[in-house]
Amino acid sequence: MGEPMRASSIEEYLKLDEIYESEERNDLHSQFPHVVVIEGDFPEVAVALRWCWSKFGPMHGDCWNWEYPSCPLVLATEHLEMCEINGKQWEKKVYRSVAAHSHVGEWTLHWLGKTDYDHGFGEFCFANEAQRDAFVRQIPSFDWGENYPWLKD
Repeated sequence: MGEPMRASSIEEYLKLDEIYESEERNDLHSQFPHVVVIEGDFPEVAVALRWCWSKFGPMHGDCWNWEYPSCPLVLATEHLEMCEINGKQWEKKVYRSVAAHSHVGEWTLHWLGKTDYDHGFGEFCFANEAQRDAFVRQIPSFDWGENYPWLKD
């Protein structure tokens, strides 16, 4: 677990990797012009995605089955599995894969790239400023979520 998720910039990402400009990325920025670049660990990004679903509805585009899904099709497959961490038993929610599908929404995530084992940069893209501003205010609260209770001890 590294530093907490934070708002970042394209310039910070470019220090580590290059951006592959694509028509898809340009189209996303046209449709969702209010962009926040984040840097974070994958579980934090999954918690941020779940928060956006709960506040703004479905994520636009292909549905991703992240660790903390929000899509009703994925949530319907939820089941508990036991895992052992540091000699202690924990129940963990897990989800089965579902058929590829997509959603229409007012926000999306464009993943820029992985920069470490479980860490990377992405662009959260919103249709309006109010959504972007609400997201920025929430960034400090995005942690690793309930699947990592030992991190809160």
